[in-house]
Amino acid sequence: MGAVIDSTLASYSQVLFSRFRMSGLMLMFATAIRPTVFLHGLLAVLISNAVALWIGMDKRAIRTGLFGFNGLLVGLGIGAWFTPCPATVALLVAASAVVVLVNAGLRRLLGEMLGLPVLSVPFLIVFYVILAASPSMEALGFQTWLPATAPIESYPWSVIIAFGRALGAIFFVPEPIAGALVLFALILTSRASVFLSLIAFAIVTIAGVPLLSSGASITTLELAMNSVLIGIALGGVFFVLGRASLLAAILGISIGILIALATSRMCAIAGLPGLVLPFNVTVLLFLYAMRHRTRNRAPVQLDVVLRSPEESWYRHWERVGRFGWSLPTRLSLPFRGTWQVTQGWNGDETHKGDWRHGWDFQVFDESGSPFKTQGADISDYHCFRLPVTAPADGVVVSVNDGVEDNPVGKQNLVQNWGNNITIQHAGGLFSLVAHLSLNTITVQEGHRVKRGDEIGLCGNSGRSAIPHLHVQFQASRHVGAPTISGEFHYTVLERDPSSVHGCHVPIEGDRVRNLMLDMHSRRLFNFPDERTLSFQVDPPSGSSRVETILIETNLYQEKLMRSVETGSILKFNDEEPVLSSLELHGSRSSILAAIHIATEQIPMEIRDGAIWNSKIVWHPHRTILSRWFREFSRPLIGSDVRCMAYEMRKHGADLVITGRSSGIGYSVTTEARFSNGHGLADVRVSIGKKQFRARRRDA
Repeated sequence: MGAVIDSTLASYSQVLFSRFRMSGLMLMFATAIRPTVFLHGLLAVLISNAVALWIGMDKRAIRTGLFGFNGLLVGLGIGAWFTPCPATVALLVAASAVVVLVNAGLRRLLGEMLGLPVLSVPFLIVFYVILAASPSMEALGFQTWLPATAPIESYPWSVIIAFGRALGAIFFVPEPIAGALVLFALILTSRASVFLSLIAFAIVTIAGVPLLSSGASITTLELAMNSVLIGIALGGVFFVLGRASLLAAILGISIGILIALATSRMCAIAGLPGLVLPFNVTVLLFLYAMRHRTRNRAPVQLDVVLRSPEESWYRHWERVGRFGWSLPTRLSLPFRGTWQVTQGWNGDETHKGDWRHGWDFQVFDESGSPFKTQGADISDYHCFRLPVTAPADGVVVSVNDGVEDNPVGKQNLVQNWGNNITIQHAGGLFSLVAHLSLNTITVQEGHRVKRGDEIGLCGNSGRSAIPHLHVQFQASRHVGAPTISGEFHYTVLERDPSSVHGCHVPIEGDRVRNLMLDMHSRRLFNFPDERTLSFQVDPPSGSSRVETILIETNLYQEKLMRSVETGSILKFNDEEPVLSSLELHGSRSSILAAIHIATEQIPMEIRDGAIWNSKIVWHPHRTILSRWFREFSRPLIGSDVRCMAYEMRKHGADLVITGRSSGIGYSVTTEARFSNGHGLADVRVSIGKKQFRARRRDA
C-alpha cells in the first residue's frame, strides 16, 4: 500500500519536478477543485503505474512517479476535454496504458541515446492522437476547459488572479483556488521555484501577452503556464541555481514565447491546442545545445535531478563546487610518483591555438636533471619506459601503436602524436596520452579501464625530441582533436610545505604527484560499518548532553553517520584518498554538523605540516523564515560558500586538523583530533561567537 501511495503522490509532484509527498498531496487537492478532472487524473495514475509494473519497468522509477506523471496529464486532459461517459472511461484506460509504452520508448531514445529527459512529451504524443481521432469517435462529447482568450489586466488583483489561474492550468484546472494550492505545493517543494515562476509570469505579462494575436491557438494562460515550467526547469532543475541559471531561464522563457507564437499557427491549422508543446520544445532544445559545450561552465548543467533545486544546488556544492571541479569525473595524474611539468597551457613550443590546453611531464632527480650520465640516449632519461596509467575509469576508444621511438634530438613530424591512447570517461570528456614507447601499450579499443590501471610506458615517439609524456583532455574521440580545459584532482604539489589540492591545473615547473593512501591513515581515519561512537557534547547554549552516532551503509552503498538522539544524517566517503563529509541532513545542533565542518575533507596521507584549501556550504540561519528567504532569492544571491584553510599537525600519537575561514562577516574555526586506535576523539567548532565541542567518551 505504501508503494501505491508513494507512486501516486510522486506522479503529481513530478509535474513540478519534485518528489515530495506533501507537495503531491497539495497538487492532488488542486485538481479536486474540478471533481471530474480529479477522478480521471487519479484513475489514469493508478492505471499507468500498474501497467508499468506489469510489463516490468524499473520499480524505483515507478515509485518516484517517472511513469505515472505522464499518465496523470493524459487523465487530467481527458477529464477536462471530454464529458464523462463509459466511452470516456474506456478511452482513459487505453490511453493510460499506451502512454507508458511511449514513455518507455522515449526514455531509451531521449535518455540513453541523447542524454535528455523525457519531460511531458509522451503526454503530448498520446493526447494529440486522441484529439486528432476524437471527431471519429461519436460517443465522446467535448467541453470547454479553458477560455479562448484570457487577458491579463494591469490591476494588481487581476494579475494575482491570472497568476493563480496559470498555475492551476498546468493541471487543467485554471481556477485561482487551484493555483493557490499549486503555489503552496511549490513553496513546500522549492522557494527558488516560486521566485522563478514569478519571474516567468512577469516576462509573459510584460512581453509575451502583447505579442499574441486574436487568431493564435494558444491562450494567454497556456503561454503563462509554459513560461512558468520553462523558468523552473532551466532556472534550477537542470542547472545549478544561481545568477547564471537565472539568465538561462530568462533566455529560455524568451525562446519559449517565440516558439509558442510560431507553433500556435501550425497547431491552429491542425486543429490542435498548444498545451505544453512550447515548454517541451524549448527545454529539450536548450538542454541538447548545452550538452555540446566544450566545458560545463556556468550555467552548470546537472547530471542528476534531485527532489528540489535547493537539494541539487546543495549536492553540487557539497560534491563538486567546494572542490573546484569543472569536470564531472575525478581525474588523476596518469603516472606514479612525482613528475614535473615541462610545458603547460599556452606553452612556448607546441601547446598553442586549439591545442593550448595540454601538459608535458618528465621525471627529474634530486639534482634537477631529467637524465643520468650525459642524456645522449633515450634510455638515460628517468621517465623513459615508466608506467603510464589511466587518469579515470573509462572505455578505450582509440589505440595507435607501431611508431618507433626517436633518438634524442630527432622528431617524427609525420606521425605527430606517436603511439597514443584515447579513453572516454564521460559524455564529451576524453583523455589522450601520447608519445608512448613502441609496443608497450597493454590495452585495446573497447577495453574498460579503471583509474590507475597501467596502459603503456612513457616513450619518445612522434613529435618528441626527448622522452616525455603528453596529456590532454578533449571533447571528441579523434586523435589530435582540439583540447578542452581541465584539471587533476587530489594532487600534491611538492614544495615546502607540500600543499594538497582537491583540484589543480599544473603549470610549468610544478612538481606534482597523486595523493597516496597508506595503511596507517586508513586505520586512523576509517569508520567501519556497524560501529557506535558516543560523544559528550557541550553545545553553545544549554546543558551538556550525550549523543550517540551509528556508522551505517544505506541501500545505495553510501556510508553515513546517523545520530540516534537527533535523527540527523551525515553522508561521507572514506574510500578515496581524501576523507570527505558530503551531505548533512537534519539539525545543525547535532554533533554531525560540527563533524561536517571540521572534517570537510582531510587528505588520508599523513604528512606533518600539509596544508590545503576547501569550501564549506554554511550559513547560520536563525529561523526557518530566514532560510526560506535565502532559498527564495538563491537565483540572485548565489551561494553561501565560505573558503577554509586547513592544516595537518602531528601531536605525539595524535593528529590534529585545524581550519579557519576567510572572508567578511562571521568567522569559522575548527579543530578535529584523531587518536591512534580510537579515530575521531575530539571536535571543536566556533562560528562567530558560538562555540561547540564534542569529546569521545571512550577515547
